[in-house]
Amino acid sequence: MRQLNKKNIIALTGTPGTGKSGAAEILKKKGFAVIELNSEIKKRKLYSGYDRKRKTYVADMKKVEKFLKKELKSEKYKSKTAIMDSHLSHLLPSSIVNTAIVLRCKPAVLEKRLKRKGWNAEKIRENVESEIIGLIEYEARKKHGKVFVIDSTRLAAEQVARKIKKQMTKVFKP
Repeated sequence: MRQLNKKNIIALTGTPGTGKSGAAEILKKKGFAVIELNSEIKKRKLYSGYDRKRKTYVADMKKVEKFLKKELKSEKYKSKTAIMDSHLSHLLPSSIVNTAIVLRCKPAVLEKRLKRKGWNAEKIRENVESEIIGLIEYEARKKHGKVFVIDSTRLAAEQVARKIKKQMTKVFKP
């Protein structure tokens, strides 16, 4: 069985609303291989159940890992840097991901973004609290050797994508 080329696999993570998906979409248009992990979890039923209170699926990370190990061996990802776009991607093991890029955002701005998305008050509160304490950055640093943080508070998606690309260039020198 072919080994994963993990040197080119990045977890693009952060609290929901920090700008991951917008930046990932721009990087995808520029030729980067992007796996929209949340979409794949729903589409491939890589979850253990549905949380009615939070109105979200509960990802089964064992199923997610199994899917990614197979997916990343495909020709599509053979010679490209793969970017895992999800607030869960930093939870992937270092056998799959070796670098995490965490997007952060000032809590007041994040709250406004989540309100614009139409999220309920409880879900907004949980995510803003998570951002205040830096939960995702903390979890990423616990799990991965290389963690980079980008403050997306005052940046447009294109600017965030440029910063991510610049960081990837530093990490993956030819």
